[in-house]
Parts: sequence; structure tokens; C-alpha cells
Amino acid sequence: MKNTSLLTKALISLTMAGLLIQAPAQTTTSSSQTTKTKQTAKSDSAESFSSVKGSVMVRERMALPEDAVLSVWIEDVSKADAPAELISKATMLLKGRQGTFNFVIPYRVKDISKSNSYSVRATIEHNGKLMFTSTSSNPVITKGSKKSASFTLERVGDHSNVALSAFGNEWTLKEMNGKALGEKDGKVSLTLNEGDKNCNGRSFVNGYGGSIVFSGSGQAGSIKMGSIMSTKMAGSSESMKHETEYFSTLNKVDSFVIHGSELHLKSGSKVVLKFVTGK
Repeated sequence: MKNTSLLTKALISLTMAGLLIQAPAQTTTSSSQTTKTKQTAKSDSAESFSSVKGSVMVRERMALPEDAVLSVWIEDVSKADAPAELISKATMLLKGRQGTFNFVIPYRVKDISKSNSYSVRATIEHNGKLMFTSTSSNPVITKGSKKSASFTLERVGDHSNVALSAFGNEWTLKEMNGKALGEKDGKVSLTLNEGDKNCNGRSFVNGYGGSIVFSGSGQAGSIKMGSIMSTKMAGSSESMKHETEYFSTLNKVDSFVIHGSELHLKSGSKVVLKFVTGK
């Protein structure tokens, strides 16, 4: 009952702050399930709960729309070849506020496995359109991670025109691991195909392709590259060295975000590949 009391107090505090908790719940479909539902409710009252606390910051000095919504959630990111699994989610109506937003996300302890990996993500949306998103990895709860996370949200493109998508466009590599490409490097391209869940393009010497696993919107989200296959043409030692670095960097990518007219691929909190449209 102590855990239930603490959870109730947390929910009251969060409701007063405008934060709404969305967690799995039991539902009934007929009167014949009344007894079972009461038993389930009694069992749930004895459940053990915990929470992840933290803050998200929006650096841009701009007034957010009154009805903009912040969503923060815990997800299981253990499976590299599958979308992340939602554990618990909280949403908050921002009411024109800006700056830093604190959050608390209660979760059921029984939903956590010590051998799995968990992370916190956040977005701000307005009328169903993504305005800001987290692009860093924010591990929590297990494997030495704390039950807290603080991170910055990045603005998604030019919000006056959020239509630019990471998918279905040909992107040209502009920068790799902080180094700008020159004309002598030629055109290195990448196309992400949402429907077919694959990627293809032209590297420094060879054509290439592979599978992708992603979640999120066309403007930002998590992404993992599968095994990359390429043609076997030979090039200069410098070009082959760049190509090896490019494929190795692609395999380290875990998130993407549209930044203005550019596609940024990130590994952790670091932008490792920058692309521009066309060219």
C-alpha cells in the first residue's frame, strides 16, 4: 500500500503540473468480468512502482504555441533489429511556456528486465506536426544507468515548412565525422526508403545498399542500418580509405533529424554524417 500511496501522490502532483500519465491499463468488456476486474484491481494495488525523473530543455528563444504538447516516454531499446517498445509515457500541455521542462514518468517495476536496455525520448508537437525532438541516447534504469535523464531537444527543420522528410529523397554527403567533403571526393549519396525499409546510394567508389530499422517521423527518430552490401570496384587508396570510413560510420548511426534543409545522422549525441538535398 505504501507504493500505491506514493504513486497516487506523484499522479496528483503531475496532474497539477499539467503532466498526464499514459500507462497500460486493464479494461472490461462485460458485466460477467466484474469479479475478475476487482481481483485484478486488488492485485494492481499491491504492485511495485518506481519512476524516472529529469528535464528537457529547448534552447531556442521562442514562444511555443499555447496548445503545443510535450511527450516524454521510457522505451525498451534492447532489440537492435526491431522498433523500441513503449514502457510508459507522459504528456504535458505547454501553455506557451518555454525553456526547461521537468518530468516524472512512473513505471511498473515488473515491466523492467535487468538484462534489457532502456532509454528516454521526448518530442514537442503542435497540431500533430513535430517541432522539437530528442536525438541523443538517454539510457536509464538498468546496466549502471540512473533513474534520471536531462537532455536538450532539437528543432526540426524550418517549422514553417515541416514537409521535408528523411525518406524518399536523395541526399548528398556534405560532411563526415566533422570533415567537409571536397569536389575531388565526388558525389556520395544516400536514399532512405520508408516503405521498403532499406537504403541505397553511391559511396566514394562503389554503389551500396542495406536494410534499415527505424521509428519516429520523417523529420526525426531512431534508425539502425543493417548489413551494408556494395559492389566490388577498386579505386584509389584514398578513395577506398574514405569509403571504409563511410560504411563504418553508417553502421554506428542510431538516430536522425532534419535540420533546416539538411539530414543529420547521429551516433549518440554527436552528428557524424551531414547530408544536403540533391546536388
